[in-house]
Amino acid sequence: MKKFYLFVLALVLFFAGTGAMHITKNEPKPAKQLYCCAEQIETDCSECSVCVVGKASKMIVANSAVCFVRIENCDENIFTSQTSCKETYQNIISKAERFGISKDSFIEHEMTSRHGFSNPKEYKTFIDFEIQISDTDKIQSLSEEISGFENCKILDLHYVLSNISEEYESVLNEAIENANQKANEILKREGQDAQIIAKNIFSISDQSNSQPQIEIRAVAEILYK
Repeated sequence: MKKFYLFVLALVLFFAGTGAMHITKNEPKPAKQLYCCAEQIETDCSECSVCVVGKASKMIVANSAVCFVRIENCDENIFTSQTSCKETYQNIISKAERFGISKDSFIEHEMTSRHGFSNPKEYKTFIDFEIQISDTDKIQSLSEEISGFENCKILDLHYVLSNISEEYESVLNEAIENANQKANEILKREGQDAQIIAKNIFSISDQSNSQPQIEIRAVAEILYK
């Protein structure tokens, strides 16, 4: 009987050892081998492609402006309402010419007349127009003259650059060059094929200073192969 128990114990120990060996054989490969694969991919960049975003910006003093103005008049007679608006418009042109702003700088929009909401018998007439001002020093004086008319108000004053398209192109080229430099540092090579995927150029007006400025920003997304 004692020999039988010893035989059973020997079988248990045998199968336990076999199971341990089976588990050992199924262990994953050492992590060191995985690191070697990653190192091989990183060092072989002769065929790599990368997408780079280049950015550039520039602050420029505004050299011109566009003033948006509205003339409004109400009268029970539609012709009287329209005539009053036209007279005010001509008076503003005359005052602007005293500051050296010619009539050609005015762009008149369509005149509109409609019944008033509070008084249906009354006609309300609008004339919207814009004044292109090439000398920003004249803006303050002209604004004061326009505000002197009771039926006239300035809707908006937008500072611009007379050569804005040229400045846009210049800042965009700077953004592309910024992307080229980044790509050279990443790929460690020059002369790679480049394809512009997307580009965005816009300007922001800053009127917080005595001289209004415009900030131009450009972003270029480029694929290098």
